[in-house]
Amino acid sequence: MMVRTESLARATSLGRPEVAYVARFTAADGAGEEFKVTWSDIARDTMWLQQRFTAWGMGRGKQVLLSTSGHEGAWFLPVINALKAIGCTYAIAEAMAWDWRRSLVFHEELELYAMLGLSGEIVAEQTKCRKAADLFGNVPVLLARPAAVRQLAAGGVGAGVLTPMGPALAVQCPESPGAHIDSVRWWVAERRGRIHLSARAGGGGRGVAETGLGIEGVVLGGRCGCGSDDPRVLLS
Repeated sequence: MMVRTESLARATSLGRPEVAYVARFTAADGAGEEFKVTWSDIARDTMWLQQRFTAWGMGRGKQVLLSTSGHEGAWFLPVINALKAIGCTYAIAEAMAWDWRRSLVFHEELELYAMLGLSGEIVAEQTKCRKAADLFGNVPVLLARPAAVRQLAAGGVGAGVLTPMGPALAVQCPESPGAHIDSVRWWVAERRGRIHLSARAGGGGRGVAETGLGIEGVVLGGRCGCGSDDPRVLLS
């Protein structure tokens, strides 16, 4: 116990490195592309997400279920930090199929205002025993990954998008079609019906040159009905 205590004391005295994550996403050609995320990037993403979530009516006292896996920290740690900052009570379940029961228990035991990052795997498992409308129809805010959005739509349930999009995170707008991407950190455009993205100079996302993501969609620009100037990606 003494050795452990001394080791922890020494660890707390060490300086924190600038880089929080070295993460990877898959480009259109199937290659894995690495990028760095600093603690400054995490702080910037957290502030941006506070605005996005507040626009959806999330705030103090609202209960939220977040579906995410441990390797997605570069995208979802800012989500957690933003939920804390605006006072939400949140639970976390894995996005992978094997954790569908825990997700269902949280869903049934909490008075959920929002479900974030819901995956197609979880929807597929849960809808084996109950209809999508019965499971998700009473949740005011559903922001899911694209596969889950399609599955929910097939079951008569509308959902917006909250998903990693290459190295960025895309969050559905409550006022206008499409999911916003932070324009301070990322440049995003459509080329021949597919989404391309790169890091802005000085905006983080180190090491990300213009990259095709293999995602079909269009990019909508201009001032949004929610007041944001960030571009929106409307998936095909």
